Amino acid sequence: MRNIKIDERYGRLLFVEGRDDEVFFLKLFEHMGISGDIHIVVYGGKDNLQRHLLAILSDANYSINRQHIGIVRDADYNTDAFDSIVSALRHANEHRGTRHQFSIPGTAQARSEAAPYVSVLVLPPDGEGTLEDLVVDVLKTEPVMTCVDQYFECLTENGISISRERFSKSKLSVFISGAAVDTDYATNRDSRRKFLREAVAMHWWRAALWQHDNFRVIQDFLTQLRTDQPSSAT
Repeated sequence: MRNIKIDERYGRLLFVEGRDDEVFFLKLFEHMGISGDIHIVVYGGKDNLQRHLLAILSDANYSINRQHIGIVRDADYNTDAFDSIVSALRHANEHRGTRHQFSIPGTAQARSEAAPYVSVLVLPPDGEGTLEDLVVDVLKTEPVMTCVDQYFECLTENGISISRERFSKSKLSVFISGAAVDTDYATNRDSRRKFLREAVAMHWWRAALWQHDNFRVIQDFLTQLRTDQPSSAT
């Protein structure tokens, strides 16, 4: 098991599950004009979150350097994502004694009461699924999505079973492929892309897409993480 090193220069950390999430949030930071204010830590999936939290508490300068920690994960399916994160926070507290402790928020999107603050964001915030579900919904009015929907309808009509766990990721990948063939819509470089982390960097990803209501809760969460102010959602 490799050692986990958290950069001690940063007081505000955002824990995300994977590389796609990291790039998505970095691009959103750029749009919001907050690049450099928050450091992203990729914890590599929900099963690895606990180890990363223990690494934070192992830092002798934890209470001095840490101002606010945000944790983001997918809601997924048939899980209670928020309770899972709370369990990881409590486990870290129990295994590192009383010198350093995480304060635990009462609900998702809410900031904990004590500093260093902890905030949790589960995506989508109001149901099952993943970050890709939010992105696909944002793109639903794009012309390419009509063809994407017909593609998946064809699969269903031909008896091909579609996994709901993979559906949005697959739908986004098909959308990217469809968008790449239009030379007025995409560049040659776009034709090699197929993941969320690549979608937000593509020629056709417009600044206006960040204004969608689906991303408002995410931007509010990042503002809370950056300013320590309680979320308007609370």
